[in-house]
Amino acid sequence: MEEAHAARLNLHTSWRTFLVDQVQRWQTYSANFQHQEAQLAERVNLAIQALEAAKTELTASKKSLGEAATEDDSMQTAEEDQQAQQVNESTSSSARRITEGLQHLSTSLQGLKEQADQAVELEKQSLKRPRISEVVAVPPAAAPSELPEQPFQAAGHA
Repeated sequence: MEEAHAARLNLHTSWRTFLVDQVQRWQTYSANFQHQEAQLAERVNLAIQALEAAKTELTASKKSLGEAATEDDSMQTAEEDQQAQQVNESTSSSARRITEGLQHLSTSLQGLKEQADQAVELEKQSLKRPRISEVVAVPPAAAPSELPEQPFQAAGHA
């Protein structure tokens, strides 16, 4: 029986070790993803700003050359701006869902790790032999003169 308990403890211990590693790994992945996502979002914002600056410069150049901006140019610019905004919002929403999923997975793994910790502790407790907290005192043997008198008389004595 002790061997079965020891094998079970080993299984729970290895499961706990696996979960500890996975919690750390997913937390690292999640932090890396968030960091990379923030960097790429900043790059996208910088590219949008550069595009806006280029559009403004193009409009200014056209004005300085005496060309009037046509209505088609304005419509194309508005459509491009709207498309860029939709793509940016969609990408931001996707990144947020991925981040939430990673956080949920990390939280779930943490919960499993805590359950494994409890299982290991219970197994360790079951392997320990119970201690006797109080020693039952056995009175020493009494001397024949200290024995109480017997209420019955020996056979043949009246």
